[in-house]
Amino acid sequence: MASYRAAAVWQNFAPITSNTTTYTTSWDYGVPTAAINTVIAGDFTTTGSFTVNNLTVNAGKKLTVAAATSVTVGEALANNGTIIVENNANLIQTAATNTNTGSGTAIVTRNSNSLKRLDYTMWSSPVTGTQTLLQFSPLTSTGTSIRFYSYNPAINVYNTVDPTTTFIKGTGYLIRMPNEMPGNLGVTTPYYLGTATLPYPGVFTGTLNNGPITVTTVAEKFYAVGNPFPSTISADEFLRGNATAGTLYFWRKTNGTAGTAYASYSLAGGAGTAGIKPNGTIQVGQGFIVKATTTALTFTNAMREAAPTSTQFLKTKNAIDRSRIWLGLSNANGSLNQAMIAYIDGATLGVDPGYDSKYFNDSKIALTSSIDGEEYIIQARPAFDATDVVALIFKTDIAGLYSIALDSFDGVFEKGQDVYLIDTVTGTETDLKTEAYSFTANVGQDNTRFLVKYQKTLKVEIPTFDENSVKVYKNKGTIFVNATSKTIKTIEVYDVQGRLIAKQMNVNATTANITNLKEVRQILIVKVRTEDNSVVSKKVLQ
Repeated sequence: MASYRAAAVWQNFAPITSNTTTYTTSWDYGVPTAAINTVIAGDFTTTGSFTVNNLTVNAGKKLTVAAATSVTVGEALANNGTIIVENNANLIQTAATNTNTGSGTAIVTRNSNSLKRLDYTMWSSPVTGTQTLLQFSPLTSTGTSIRFYSYNPAINVYNTVDPTTTFIKGTGYLIRMPNEMPGNLGVTTPYYLGTATLPYPGVFTGTLNNGPITVTTVAEKFYAVGNPFPSTISADEFLRGNATAGTLYFWRKTNGTAGTAYASYSLAGGAGTAGIKPNGTIQVGQGFIVKATTTALTFTNAMREAAPTSTQFLKTKNAIDRSRIWLGLSNANGSLNQAMIAYIDGATLGVDPGYDSKYFNDSKIALTSSIDGEEYIIQARPAFDATDVVALIFKTDIAGLYSIALDSFDGVFEKGQDVYLIDTVTGTETDLKTEAYSFTANVGQDNTRFLVKYQKTLKVEIPTFDENSVKVYKNKGTIFVNATSKTIKTIEVYDVQGRLIAKQMNVNATTANITNLKEVRQILIVKVRTEDNSVVSKKVLQ
């Protein structure tokens, strides 16, 4: 009767409240909220996402953040037991400077993409501790064939690294898939033969990392870094929060195949490879390459996504109004690379730091777009104008048959805007929304063969090369040459007596300039030779 009367009294009055709720076998003061502290005093697995003020896990107890859920901690985290963050789950901390305390252990799992036996993934640990690279991937090759790598920014190469090295915060490590997956032993398995793919179940063990985390750098060098947190971060916020060249390069390539190994991302969006296109979320455990332009790269809690929904190991969100097309290059062996052209209000036809991404240039076969004759894998241009024409660059070291297709598009292109590919060599105009364009190519780089435009023409004229199409002028001791649509091979400058006073070899672009000419008032003859050995001579007054 006493317990019944007590219950009745409780029902007649306002419930007792507390600034702390504790879980043993149930919550004593209700499910956690952002305003109250939370104590895990019994093993608990999340069935949905929630936010707490302070979080404590008692000794001997276990908090499991289940897949597709997240736990957000507004203030301090004290882990005296075990915290498990499952694949596609997130543990988020939002306070700018809090550190984690406690004597407990964290286990964070992250599955890689489905990969073949000799493929690689760039990993970055979300925990700090004594775990080594070899403990993380014990079946990756060691001994005389070490397949663990770190990136050397001084000479831009991957160096083998001692497999007993422990993970360093914010650092990316390139690790080859195991020779055999655990539980899948035997040299006759499809995985071992390289005919089947499997995701690698990465398991990180240690103390959860929390921001800020800084990687010391040298300006104008490339570094392999990575998401150091047990939750996804925004690629856009990382780029905005750091002085970089504006592009993230994600390793994604089947070993031994042609084409670039990197999917690229800038504030304009992502250009993919091997069927994967980054779209702005940097996943737990994900490493990447970035060029630092100052002496540090920093990861902060403000870069963590507040309500992450991504499950792809290279994913990003769209945040600005833009219209984009993705052009895919392939051959008989499959996809080689993808180039993206983005129309964004406020962008220019020149180089826009943070938006334009240079080609990483790790493959001799590529389709890119041209800015001042240089290769860009992502190019941002001003707000869309249907009269725009974009020059592409194609190169290969293997002669043969290739194909260019419109992989995807958004913005005005989803509303009916056409996309045409012009082959100036054959005079062919292809509607890429209806079909891909196949062509035969010789070895070499061609900066003028392909153009993208958005209005159909009745006839495509192959550009001529004569005195009218070549522009030569001088300004403050510099001679500027523009061959319009022809690729320049060499430029020679002669005085009126026929003496060679300047020469530029291997120009490989449609424009060039010659500087440091002695200021003498005289007539000069500028001889321009193109890649097809056509020659035009123009006079200019120095």
